[in-house]
Amino acid sequence: MDIAFIVTFTGLVITFMALIALNMLISASSKVLNAFGSKNSNNGGNNAKTNGTSRAPGTESDTAVAYEIANINNNINSNNLMHLMHQHDEEELIAVLTAAIMASERKAPGFKAKIKSVRRINNISPAWSYAGLMEQIGNRL
Repeated sequence: MDIAFIVTFTGLVITFMALIALNMLISASSKVLNAFGSKNSNNGGNNAKTNGTSRAPGTESDTAVAYEIANINNNINSNNLMHLMHQHDEEELIAVLTAAIMASERKAPGFKAKIKSVRRINNISPAWSYAGLMEQIGNRL
């Protein structure tokens, strides 16, 4: 019984020491990376200031951009907005389908594939089947 306690205690101490060492290693690496990153950002910031490209928020160009965006938003009616949303959804759908095909085929990223058309298939399953499917999906999320 005495040896079991010693083995357990030794295992806990070794594990705890390994976790402390890992924590110190991660902290040191983040400090080194932050120091390296701040050096690069300081040099980049000085270049932007010397070139005169930095500007304060609220200047005339910011106000002009905001005004232009407001005009564009006022000119878009609901039909155009629905068309733009539908077109955006189709583009996302094509991107997802392409990614799914690439993943299922296990092809390298350099592999060229082109989806020429997308056609929706009507759902012929009964309502109870669809409700059960949605319930299962909802439970998993």
